Amino acid sequence: MKYYIIILLITVFNVSKAQINSNAKMTDVFVKMIIDYDSSKMNEIYEFLSISDKKIDNDKLLGVIELYVNVYNQHLKQFDMKYRVYQHHLIDESLLSRYRLQYKNYDNVYYVVCNDMIMTHVICENDKIISFFSGLRKGSKKPVIPIILDEFIIGDKDN
Repeated sequence: MKYYIIILLITVFNVSKAQINSNAKMTDVFVKMIIDYDSSKMNEIYEFLSISDKKIDNDKLLGVIELYVNVYNQHLKQFDMKYRVYQHHLIDESLLSRYRLQYKNYDNVYYVVCNDMIMTHVICENDKIISFFSGLRKGSKKPVIPIILDEFIIGDKDN
């Protein structure tokens, strides 16, 4: 019985570790796609995102997503495309003190760091990115509130 419990714990640990590696890799590939941004290839970027079929037809939402992809592309170009992806629990506390993300579960939160600053967060869930930008905030002391893509309402409430 003791061996079954040990095997079960090892299995759970390995599955959890594989999920973390998968999300980190997905985040890195997503950022590389932002670096290679081409408006004709936005459908490839949408593949990474958790957006319901109803929302994918909302041109305003897709326009906001493309705007943020373009902004991040320009920011990365400014710093010679040098960035690193960190999982929440592995990032330097001094960076988090300037980018205080307010979210319920930090297990699947990653940060894209460029020029010793957090450029943005990436939140993953079910092998998809559910958030990679936030609302505007007044001042650096305010928390960063992530925009969850499937909860984001822009324009008509029906979309």
